[in-house]
Amino acid sequence: GGSAASTGWSGAALNADALYYGGNDARVYALDAATGAFKWAYPSEHNMTGLYATPTIENDVLYIGGYDGIMRALDKNGAQLWQFPTEPNLGVYGPIVPTALVVNGMVYYGDNLHNFYALDAATGTKKWQVTTGNKIWSGPVYDNGTIYVGSMDHSLYAYDAVTGAEKWTYRANGLIAGTPRVSNGVVYFGALNSLVAVDAANGQLKWTFQAPNPNEWIWAQPTIANNVVYVG
Repeated sequence: GGSAASTGWSGAALNADALYYGGNDARVYALDAATGAFKWAYPSEHNMTGLYATPTIENDVLYIGGYDGIMRALDKNGAQLWQFPTEPNLGVYGPIVPTALVVNGMVYYGDNLHNFYALDAATGTKKWQVTTGNKIWSGPVYDNGTIYVGSMDHSLYAYDAVTGAEKWTYRANGLIAGTPRVSNGVVYFGALNSLVAVDAANGQLKWTFQAPNPNEWIWAQPTIANNVVYVG
């Protein structure tokens, strides 16, 4: 169509040319960055069955996972470069909720079938895959050769970014649905209603802060500034 849909769960990503976001009609939209004018929508049909992730832009390529369990790479004109379906479990493909991380020529993301993937960003070829104990809504982060990602199995995982070898696992007291933050050798993340800080090198606990209300789940990514941690 020639008009833009309102956003659903997806956030927006911006480069010099356009603003990109996932619409609540399960399409990726591009608007002119300067004027807001409609540029394109992908796909023309509504076949992605939902978009929760925010597009990730790297070298004018958009990477976004759909609720249909497919990670896609699109060029800045909306043409698909490649797609990679999640590994099916009993014929069911795992919806992709978190925003993908693109770093050092690799795409990292998790799905609802408990899988975590590393793909070649140029071709979509799978480099490695690991499986956690529950859904992965947490977005991954990269620091010093390590990928950190949380799972709803209550664990934060540290993987070698190149090989996928597990370096350590920290078992928290609640599900981890938000994206961690790494700063000065410490990983900060929400686990149910607690904010947790662990050593990035070995996963040893440094401290926790528990929200006074057990219904106050911490899903936001922490922000660190001037030695202060902020989180909603």
